[in-house]
Amino acid sequence: RGKFLKVSEVAEAGAQPGRNRVTLGIASASEFLTQLDTFATYAQSEEATEEGNEEKAFKSSTMVKDAKRYYFDFKENQRGRYLRITQTTMGGRKQIALPHTGIVQLHEAVDELVKKFVSDADGAPESQLPTTREVRMQPKRFYFDVGNNNRGVYLRVTETINNYQRPSSVVTIPHGAWREVRDVLIDFCDQLPYQAEEEGDTETTA
Repeated sequence: RGKFLKVSEVAEAGAQPGRNRVTLGIASASEFLTQLDTFATYAQSEEATEEGNEEKAFKSSTMVKDAKRYYFDFKENQRGRYLRITQTTMGGRKQIALPHTGIVQLHEAVDELVKKFVSDADGAPESQLPTTREVRMQPKRFYFDVGNNNRGVYLRVTETINNYQRPSSVVTIPHGAWREVRDVLIDFCDQLPYQAEEEGDTETTA
């Protein structure tokens, strides 16, 4: 599947990393760094440093890549302010948390790894692919993610329920079959009347 980054949270020196980790493909590294840079800047802002209540949520952001979704939440608890990064996939969810003072260090570490081990060829094709599309039809959401691996370009359709926290099913369609799948869908649409109003509200986002 190509190169990837894994960021693990280890509580004590020498401890084995458990579920407190997130992984991302090299093509996602640039956007991941942008998110870290945004939160590092925010951590120094007046809004982030003002006195707040325990368990206060200051700022949140979402990054979508392939069948994975990453949630960035700048929060505060009894121990202070921190950034929590949560990754959701078909296998469930994993997360890491780091104090606000460590955001810059994590950014620098990831940036150094990318510069050292990633060539332009690793990330260039992904940047030219279509962005993720989302179709909402309560209580379900459908995500259309275009990706690229050593087998070529593909479309992954992910169905999720209950605010996309746990994907329920995934279908992967190789690029060579897109036109045939499109023709089948068009044929079905022509044969059956559109029933969006009866089945629920539908919303499409990019």
